[in-house]
Amino acid sequence: MRVLHGPGGSLEVPSYAREGWTGPPGRAAGPLDRRVLTFNQMVERLTKTYDAISHPIRRVMLESLKPESLRVTDLAQPFNVSLAAVSKHIRVLEEAGLISRTKRGREHLLTLDARPLVDAGAWIDTYQHFWEERLDRLEAYLGSYRERR
Repeated sequence: MRVLHGPGGSLEVPSYAREGWTGPPGRAAGPLDRRVLTFNQMVERLTKTYDAISHPIRRVMLESLKPESLRVTDLAQPFNVSLAAVSKHIRVLEEAGLISRTKRGREHLLTLDARPLVDAGAWIDTYQHFWEERLDRLEAYLGSYRERR
């Protein structure tokens, strides 16, 4: 059993609920099984995306790739870390689907793919109503508190 932790608590993911899962042993996958798989895939994608953007070096790398594609050595140049460390950061970004690599001879050209960030932003947006409601209540409370003083 694998446990995923998030702001709403923890989610236990059974070992059989992984990519390529075809349903519980002994029966074919049904619509609910496919929804569980899709949900699990979404959680995994979001986890990889948030993990990728959690490090400041990777965020700067993404910013550097916004205007144009860059060679690995050009992307590594501003950082005071080894090329091996830069390669590890690039691998995390690739696994999250945030960058893609094209080989041109001996050069590796990296390109930003911001689509996973759209999904991550959409997930965060689901909490917008929650926070707006809380802040509106706080504003009303503070307004009534000021009036009583």
